Amino acid sequence: MSAIRPQTASFTFAILTLFAAAAWGQQNGTDTSVYESDNVVFGADSLSGTDLLQKTSLESDIEKPTLPDPQKPSNDYGQIDSLSGSSSKPLVDKNGYFIAAGGGGIWKDVTVEPQRSDRWASLTKPAVAKKPKATQESGQAESVLDSIEDTAAVQPSQPVDFGSLGQSKLRLRVGFDVLAFERSSGENTVFATDDDGGEVAFNDFDFSEGTARFFIQFMGDDQSGLELTFYDFNSFSSTIEADGDNVMPLFFQALPATPSASFDLNYSSRLKNIELNYWIRQNQLQRSGWGLRYINLDESFNVVGGFNNTLFSRTDNDFWGAHRMWERRRPIINRVTLTGGADAGLYLNRAVIDVDTLNIDDSSDANNIAGTLGFNLGVEYLAADHVTLRFGYEGLGIFGAALGSTQSLDQNIFDGLDDPELGSVYFGGFYFGAIAAF
Repeated sequence: MSAIRPQTASFTFAILTLFAAAAWGQQNGTDTSVYESDNVVFGADSLSGTDLLQKTSLESDIEKPTLPDPQKPSNDYGQIDSLSGSSSKPLVDKNGYFIAAGGGGIWKDVTVEPQRSDRWASLTKPAVAKKPKATQESGQAESVLDSIEDTAAVQPSQPVDFGSLGQSKLRLRVGFDVLAFERSSGENTVFATDDDGGEVAFNDFDFSEGTARFFIQFMGDDQSGLELTFYDFNSFSSTIEADGDNVMPLFFQALPATPSASFDLNYSSRLKNIELNYWIRQNQLQRSGWGLRYINLDESFNVVGGFNNTLFSRTDNDFWGAHRMWERRRPIINRVTLTGGADAGLYLNRAVIDVDTLNIDDSSDANNIAGTLGFNLGVEYLAADHVTLRFGYEGLGIFGAALGSTQSLDQNIFDGLDDPELGSVYFGGFYFGAIAAF
């Protein structure tokens, strides 16, 4: 018993001595020390030849090319700290063990472009990474420069979306709308009476008409591009049958030659519109445009009461000019967009008046400045990838037009026709249609 105890104690002491260094390293979270501060492996005042050679070799391996001075201006890209002792973020902890470098390992010493969340990143030119200063180790510097050039060659690529300021692909688009408009009533002025006290005024005429509007567009998905629009309301027509004792309609300050018990009072308007527009989008919600526009407004006012009581008049307006347009678009639910717009135009109008009776035939014409104001409010539904359905209301006001009712009230046919009298008129109503893109 006494002989075995000294042997056991000696064996135990040998094991503890053998694993003492490993136990200290495990307490610090690693198995093998790579480099330690002066108070660990290389902390002794004197080293053996083998230890000194190992220390020198490791310190030489750790020295790497340094980055440019952080106090000097640099590009916007993030950089991985080098392994040199001058780095602001050390790669070796206080106990001499390597700390993992983020994003590329401990030897990665190149510039890396950060991930960009800006939705316009594809439209901006990325900055070019600066090259690091040359180091004494030319082989290492060339390797680092090659890595930088490879990284800078990678350009971010993002598809241009709906709000890309006119940069989307242009497409041919064809569409049509069904227009159901009304013309504003005329002046609230009585122009026909009878002996029974009956009266007829111009605002008693009721005008409504429908037609098709056609679109031919060469636009991108952002609604920027060219547009040709055409529609023609053949006739906003209304007829009033005036029956009574001695009906007397006033026509250009004149009365029919023979009184009659019945007259047909006819009033009609024809509206034609042609536009060539150019649209450009400013942002996701708004676009604006300019356009050339031609409008023809042709009106007639007739009194028909037999062979000797037929009176005809006609006014014709040709508007040539340009207009400015604005439009707002706001998505409200999936595939549905609310739209609203306005436009204003300035024109040169050539107005012509012509009057025919049994014994008088006269005409007059003049040029004048005219204008238009329009608006629209609607909803668009993307029914398929390239088919859009439309529905809404729009209106058009015309100022500086020669109207048939105004001429009859203000002109005197017996004194000869003067320059056309000018007035205003409004057309507006609902529309619904579709546009297909190819």
